[in-house]
Amino acid sequence: MLLFERVRVISEQVAPSQTALGKALGLSQSKFQGYLNAVSEKNLWQYLPKILELYPQVSRGWLYFGEGAMLMGTDERVAVSPLCKATTPKQTVMHRDQEEMNTDTGLRAENNVLKDKLIAALEDNKRLHERIAQMSGYADIFSCPMDSEHSVPGAQLDGTKE
Repeated sequence: MLLFERVRVISEQVAPSQTALGKALGLSQSKFQGYLNAVSEKNLWQYLPKILELYPQVSRGWLYFGEGAMLMGTDERVAVSPLCKATTPKQTVMHRDQEEMNTDTGLRAENNVLKDKLIAALEDNKRLHERIAQMSGYADIFSCPMDSEHSVPGAQLDGTKE
């Protein structure tokens, strides 16, 4: 089952309606409806964390990868009627390749979100250390020798030894 099909199932079985889900994601109905197809489903990846936030009973593995049951605590698989006629082996391979690309794209997007959170946390940590140093009078401990008038014994500012 492709990503857009899983999101469509959520909008039909978990959310009050497609319109309500789109609105909860900050999308107009027409834009959200436009994402619910194989060509435009790549736009849905950025909204998956929000869907999980709105509907915590939805399994992350199912939403992202189509693995396991749709709802946490159930073993039932959601049956979705086929959206197209029987496929040829070539179409099946193409379908599988598209799913792998979508998974890669989703993982990259999730990785970028986590990277941004980590950078923000590191910046907050640095600010806290600087604030603590200022408050305790040990500001020199947290400053870089190259940035201050203090030097490391035996080293020049250009990094060579004296």
